[in-house]
Amino acid sequence: EWLNELAKITPKKGEEMFYSDPSLLDPSKRIINRIEYFAYRDDYIRNFVFGSKMKQLVDFVLDDESVLFKEKFNFKLPGGGGFKPHQDIQPGWDDYAPYFVSVLVVIDDNLQENGCLELAKGHHKRGWIGRRFEPLEGTELDGIDFEKYPMKAGDAVVFDCFVPHQSDPNLSDKPRRNLYLTFNRAGDGDHREKYFSDKRSNFPPDHERDPGKTYHFKV
Repeated sequence: EWLNELAKITPKKGEEMFYSDPSLLDPSKRIINRIEYFAYRDDYIRNFVFGSKMKQLVDFVLDDESVLFKEKFNFKLPGGGGFKPHQDIQPGWDDYAPYFVSVLVVIDDNLQENGCLELAKGHHKRGWIGRRFEPLEGTELDGIDFEKYPMKAGDAVVFDCFVPHQSDPNLSDKPRRNLYLTFNRAGDGDHREKYFSDKRSNFPPDHERDPGKTYHFKV
């Protein structure tokens, strides 16, 4: 219910960041694919993101105090696109800190037919595999096998910034919305505001774009 209400608001400059793409099922229509920068919107989401349960989990995984780096809802509604193979570190995250973990919280059932997450086990141990700002491709994918992870609403999975992953488009009639919370070690600094400020400049949300410019999502 909270997410449904968030998706209905009229975006304002400097606040939540809304992104959309043409639907793969009907290219004449644009559908929301992502909302970012909402962790402090109200007590409900703030208590979830910064609550003791989340902090204990992430501190345990990082073996250190954690700080929120970024947050987003990926919508992947019917007609929503997939994601090419990539590591999360690739789109310049290393400009802010050397290591991150993400907590994915499932909002809708993630099924094979609506583009569930696909992970490549064990390859996080290799560190960097790909290039900055480019999807994994060619020989970078040698020996990498992706496994589909169907999940139920309420499930969660934790993975680090070096785990190769991908997902198919959603050509079904069922939405596949997920919450992603990404954290880094507190000792590496609190970079959330700088990250989102940079993103607003380099890849602004739909409502803050210059109509005379073309913007491209890279990874």
